[in-house]
Amino acid sequence: MASKLGCYRSMDMTVREEISRGLATGLDQAQIARVVGFSPCSISREVRRHHVAEIGYRAYWA
Repeated sequence: MASKLGCYRSMDMTVREEISRGLATGLDQAQIARVVGFSPCSISREVRRHHVAEIGYRAYWA
Protein backbone atom coordinates (compact mmCIF):
# COMPACT_ATOMS: atom_id res chain seq x y z
CA MET A 1 0.00 0.00 0.00
CA ALA A 2 1.45 3.34 -1.01
CA SER A 3 1.78 5.99 1.66
CA LYS A 4 0.05 9.32 1.23
CA LEU A 5 2.64 12.04 1.36
CA GLY A 6 1.69 15.64 0.85
CA CYS A 7 3.40 17.90 -1.61
CA TYR A 8 6.04 19.88 0.27
CA ARG A 9 6.30 23.58 -0.51
CA SER A 10 8.56 25.96 1.35
CA MET A 11 7.45 29.44 2.29
CA ASP A 12 9.28 32.20 0.51
CA MET A 13 9.68 35.77 1.73
CA THR A 14 6.52 36.87 -0.12
CA VAL A 15 4.39 34.38 1.84
CA ARG A 16 6.08 35.35 5.10
CA GLU A 17 5.37 39.03 4.41
CA GLU A 18 1.70 38.19 3.78
CA ILE A 19 1.58 36.35 7.11
CA SER A 20 3.13 39.33 8.87
CA ARG A 21 0.69 41.77 7.25
CA GLY A 22 -2.27 39.52 7.98
CA LEU A 23 -1.38 39.26 11.65
CA ALA A 24 -0.82 43.03 11.86
CA THR A 25 -4.28 43.72 10.41
CA GLY A 26 -6.01 41.29 12.76
CA LEU A 27 -6.66 38.32 10.48
CA ASP A 28 -6.72 34.94 12.17
CA GLN A 29 -4.43 32.17 11.01
CA ALA A 30 -7.17 30.34 9.08
CA GLN A 31 -7.92 33.49 7.08
CA ILE A 32 -4.22 34.01 6.37
CA ALA A 33 -3.95 30.38 5.26
CA ARG A 34 -6.70 30.88 2.67
CA VAL A 35 -5.00 34.02 1.35
CA VAL A 36 -1.53 32.49 0.95
CA GLY A 37 -2.61 28.98 -0.07
CA PHE A 38 -1.10 27.03 2.82
CA SER A 39 -2.84 24.99 5.49
CA PRO A 40 -3.79 26.63 8.79
CA CYS A 41 -1.41 24.17 10.48
CA SER A 42 1.49 25.45 8.35
CA ILE A 43 0.69 29.05 9.24
CA SER A 44 0.44 28.20 12.93
CA ARG A 45 3.78 26.37 12.82
CA GLU A 46 5.48 29.24 10.98
CA VAL A 47 4.20 31.83 13.47
CA ARG A 48 5.12 29.67 16.46
CA ARG A 49 8.66 29.07 15.17
CA HIS A 50 9.42 32.69 14.32
CA HIS A 51 7.48 34.65 16.94
CA VAL A 52 9.42 37.06 19.17
CA ALA A 53 7.64 37.65 22.48
CA GLU A 54 7.94 41.44 22.71
CA ILE A 55 7.49 42.16 19.02
CA GLY A 56 5.50 39.33 17.45
CA TYR A 57 6.03 37.71 14.07
CA ARG A 58 8.21 39.51 11.54
CA ALA A 59 8.88 38.14 8.05
CA TYR A 60 12.50 39.22 7.88
CA TRP A 61 13.38 37.18 11.00
CA ALA A 62 11.82 34.01 9.59
